[in-house]
Amino acid sequence: MSGAGLNANQRKILETDGSLFISAGAGTGKTHAIVEKFFALIRDPGGAMVSAIRVDPLSIAAITFTKKAAGEMKERIIRRLETLADQPNTSAEAERMLNAMPFVWIDTIHGFCSRILREFSIEMDLDPSFEVLNEYLKERKIRGIVLRELDREIGERKPDTKTELQAYPLRNLLKQFRLDGLIDLFIQALSRKRFDVWDIFAPGEGESHPADDVAMAFGTLFNKMLKAYETECARDNAVDFEALLLYTLRLLEEHETVRDHLADRFRAIIVDEFQDTNVLQKRILDSFARTGKTTLIYVGDGKQSIYRFNGAEIGVFNLTREECDDTRYITLEENYRSHEKLIDFYNRFFPKVFGTQSDRYGIAYEPLKAGETEEAGRFTEYAGRVRLLPKAQDFSGECFNICAYITHLIKTEHWRPKDFAVLLRTLTAVDTMTGVFEKYGLPYYQVGSANFYRRLEILSLLSLVRALYNPSDEYALTQLLSSYLSPFAEEEILEMRKRDRRFLYTGLKGYVEEEGETHPQYRQFLQRIEGLRARLSLRSIGELLREAIREFDYDLYLASLPNGGKAWLNVKKLLEIADGFTGNASTREFLEQIAQESVIKEEEATLESEADDVVRLMTIHKAKGLQFPIVILPNLGFYQNPPSPSFLTDWENRAIFFSADSEAEEEDRADSESKPVRDSEPAKNYNELKNKEKAREYEEKKRLLYVAMTRAKEEITLSFSEKPKKSEKKPSLSKRGFLPLLAEGGLVIPGTNWTPTDQSEYGDIVSLVPFDLEKVLSTGQTANEEEQLSEPADFIPETAFPLEDAPYQKYLSPSLLTSAEATRPEEAYRLLRKYEEKKVDDLLPELFKLSVGAPGYSEEVGTLVHKVLELYAEKDLSMVTRATVERLNRAFGYPASVVESAEKKIRLVADHPLFQVLRNAQPCFSEKPVRKLRGRHILSGTIDKLYFLEGKWRILDFKASRQNPLFIEKYRFQMRFYLYLVKELLRPAPETATLLFLEERSMLDVALDSGFEEELDRRIAEYEKAFSQ
Repeated sequence: MSGAGLNANQRKILETDGSLFISAGAGTGKTHAIVEKFFALIRDPGGAMVSAIRVDPLSIAAITFTKKAAGEMKERIIRRLETLADQPNTSAEAERMLNAMPFVWIDTIHGFCSRILREFSIEMDLDPSFEVLNEYLKERKIRGIVLRELDREIGERKPDTKTELQAYPLRNLLKQFRLDGLIDLFIQALSRKRFDVWDIFAPGEGESHPADDVAMAFGTLFNKMLKAYETECARDNAVDFEALLLYTLRLLEEHETVRDHLADRFRAIIVDEFQDTNVLQKRILDSFARTGKTTLIYVGDGKQSIYRFNGAEIGVFNLTREECDDTRYITLEENYRSHEKLIDFYNRFFPKVFGTQSDRYGIAYEPLKAGETEEAGRFTEYAGRVRLLPKAQDFSGECFNICAYITHLIKTEHWRPKDFAVLLRTLTAVDTMTGVFEKYGLPYYQVGSANFYRRLEILSLLSLVRALYNPSDEYALTQLLSSYLSPFAEEEILEMRKRDRRFLYTGLKGYVEEEGETHPQYRQFLQRIEGLRARLSLRSIGELLREAIREFDYDLYLASLPNGGKAWLNVKKLLEIADGFTGNASTREFLEQIAQESVIKEEEATLESEADDVVRLMTIHKAKGLQFPIVILPNLGFYQNPPSPSFLTDWENRAIFFSADSEAEEEDRADSESKPVRDSEPAKNYNELKNKEKAREYEEKKRLLYVAMTRAKEEITLSFSEKPKKSEKKPSLSKRGFLPLLAEGGLVIPGTNWTPTDQSEYGDIVSLVPFDLEKVLSTGQTANEEEQLSEPADFIPETAFPLEDAPYQKYLSPSLLTSAEATRPEEAYRLLRKYEEKKVDDLLPELFKLSVGAPGYSEEVGTLVHKVLELYAEKDLSMVTRATVERLNRAFGYPASVVESAEKKIRLVADHPLFQVLRNAQPCFSEKPVRKLRGRHILSGTIDKLYFLEGKWRILDFKASRQNPLFIEKYRFQMRFYLYLVKELLRPAPETATLLFLEERSMLDVALDSGFEEELDRRIAEYEKAFSQ
C-alpha cells in the first residue's frame, strides 16, 4: 500500500483492516486520507491492484454530505486512476476501474438510498421511475392533507355522546391548541420531524406507545395523515427526501434477504462528514453493520457538527465513538491549513471553551499540530496573528471598523480583497455591512445572497424540463407558462385552467387550437414543447437544455434584458452542471439534485468565480470546508431568541412533549443554557426537555465558533458591539452570541471590553488594532500612503462597487456606446454562439458590438492575435512559431488561413520597441477587466495591457488594423473610457493610453480630457434611447 505523502496517522488508516472511526480536525487532510483508503480497499496486502480477485470498485460505497463533495472525491480518484493507467503493471486494472467510475457508489445519503430503492422498488411497492419531490411540492401536499384530515375529523366525526367525546382523539388536542396551532403542529411533524414522530408511534416488538392521552391522540392522527400523504405520493409516483431515507430503513429492516444481498455487495462503506449524520441515517448504516459483512468507516470531526437545523445530531457521533474499540479510533491532528501560531492559539483557547471531557451532547477538544509540508512560501510575513477591532457602539460601527481595517491592510501590506472573508452567524444584518462597503468603495460579493436555482432565467429552463419529464406535473407547467419562455399572459393561463380544471395541458392545447390562427407564436410554443418531449429519451439533460435554448431563441431574449449578460452566464453555469449528468437516467438524476438544493439550505451554486478580486461575505455554515488567508468574525455579540417549538422529541427515550403542557416559563437564569449535559436521563416534561435543547444549542454554538476560526490560514480578526435598547434590560451574558465563549476562553472581560493585552495569556499572538481606524476612511489615506504613491501595487481591483445582481444595473462597454446602428438579431445570435464556452464578465456589451473588427480584417484573426499577445507580449515574440499559434488555436478551431494570418501579424511587430518596454515592466497585467459604477450603469472594459514602469501606470491596447480615419474617434473614446475607469483605482493614475496598430506598427497616445464625462453621459443617453425603441 502506498503511504507516500501521508503522515503517521494517515498511514495507520490505510494499514488498519476492518471498521474505523476517524476523528479528523480542521485542515488535517481527511479527504486525501479517504481517497487513499479507497485505493487501499481495492488493493491486495502487497500493494498491487488485485488482478486475480479483480476487486469491483462498485463494492466500495462512499457517502458524502453534498453533491459537490461527492464530485470532488470522484475527481480525485479518477486522477489517481489515470496516473496508474500509465504504469505498465497497473494499466489494465486501472483502465477497468476508470470505465466503472461513472457507476461507483459515491454520493450523498439521499442519492445512495435513491439507487437502492429504484433497484428494490417491488419490495417497497414503488415505481422505479419515481420522481423526487422538491420542498415546495412537499409542503403543499402536506398542508393540503393536514387541512383535509382535520376537517374530516372535526366535521364528520364530531361525537354525540359523552362516551364518544371521551374517546374522541381531537378532544385532548383541541383543549390545548387552537385550530391554527394544531395545523402548524401537524405540518411540522410531517415535514420536519417525520422520522422522530414515526419512530415514537411505530414501536417495535415488545415496546409500547406513550401513555399520555394528548400524545396518544396526536400519534393516532399523525399516522392517519402520514398514510394519506404516502398514498397521495404513490398516486403521483413521487417520494420526498425524508421518504427516501425512511423507505430505505424499512426496506433493510423488513426484508432480510435484501439486507443480506446489499451487505454482500458492499465490502465497505465510507461515511464522510459523519458529525452531520442524523438518527435516521445512522439507523440505515447500523442495518449494514449488524450483518457483520460490511466494513463501516466513519470520518468526521465532532467539533464541526453545526447542522442541527437540518437534523444533525452530535449524540449520534458520540455514541458511535463510545461503541468503537480504541484500537479502531484514529485521530488526524496535523493541520496543513493554518499558520503554526494560529494552531498554538487554537490549542490554548478551545480547551477552555470545549473542555477536555466529552459527554453525550458535548465534544472534547483534541489538540492540533502544525503539519509539515515541503510547500515553500505558504505564508506571508504577517501570518499568525489574532487582531481585535475596537468595541463598537452598534453593528454599523463594527462595519465601519471592518471596512477601514481591510482598506488599511490592502494599502499597507498589499493584501488583495479576495484574501478576506467576513463570516457572519446569519445574514440578518448583512445589508448594513454592504451599505458601508458600497459607501467606501470596497468591492465585495455576498455569497449565498440569492438562490441560484430560483433565478428567473434558471427557473424558466427547469420548469420546462420538469414539464417535459412529467406532463402531469401541474405546478411545473404553470411555472413554465409564466416563465421567460412563454408568450402567454396571466389571464390567458387562467382561461386555460377554466377549460380543464384537472389537466392544464389539455386546457393549453384547447386554447392554442382556438387562438393559434391569430397568434402564431402560441402554436409555435406548443409545437416546440411537443417536439422536445418527443426527443426527450434521446437526449442527455445537457443536450436537451441546449436544444431548448436554440428552439426558443432564449439567448436572444436574455440579451434584451437589462441584466442579460449576467443572466446568460447563469444559464451557462446551469449547462455546466447539467453536463455532469450523462446516460438515460440523466434527466431524472438532474431533477433530483435540483430538488435536493432546497433540502440542503446552504446552496452550493454561485455565479462569481474564485478569480474575482472581492471580499467574501458569507455565513459560517457556507464557509465550512473552505479556507481564507484572513477571516473576520463580526457581530460576535449578536443574539436572536429562537421561537419555542410546539413540541419536542427525545430520540433516545422515544418521548414527545407539547408546549401547551408546559407551565409558565421561568425567567432565564444567566447560566441556564451553559449547563453541561452529562447524561441521557428521560425528561419529565416539556420545560425540562427544552432546557436540554438549550444546552445542546449552547454546545453547537461552541462548534460554530470553532468552524469559523479554523477557516483562517494567516489571521483571525474579531469584532463585537454592545448597545442594548433602552426599553430592554441588558441581556444576560449567556445570551450575548459568542461573547460568553470568548469570556470562557479569556478574550473578553464580561460586561466591559476585550481583555487588555498585558493581562491576557495570548499577548504573544493576540493584539488590538495598532492604528486609528477613523483616520483610514476619513482622510482617504493611511499615514504612509504618500510614500507609496509611486510604488507598484501587487494587485489592481477590478471594480469599486459590489458585484451583486441589482436588477437595474446594465453593463456598458465602449464598443456598445460607440455603436450607431440598431442591434442586428442575427449578429447577436452569432456572437452568442461564438462565446458559448468563453467566460467573460462583459459578455452583454460584446453581444451588441456591431463593428466587429476594423474593415478588411477578419475578426477571427484579431481574436487569435490578441490571445498570442495576451500570453507572450512580455516575452520574446520572435520565439513565437506557427506551432505556438496552432496550439492556441485549439481553443477556437479557426481554419489554417486564420492561423497563417495571425502568425504574420505577430512577426510583423515582434521587434517593436514597445514589447521590450513590456518585458521591463513590473507588474504587467493582461486582459485586465475593470468596472466602475456610474449611476445605474456598470461601465465595463477589458484592458489589453496594464503595466507599471518608471513610477507610472500605463495602458496599452492592440489593434489588428491600420489607423483607419473612420474608426479613430471610436478608438480614442475607448482609450479615454479606460483611463476614466482606472483613474480612482490606480495611484498615480495613468496620464495617457497608447494604441498600437499592428498592421503599420504605428502608435497613438490618448489623454483623458475634462469634457469626457459630459460626452459619456451623452452617449449613454443615446444608447438608452436606441435600446428602448
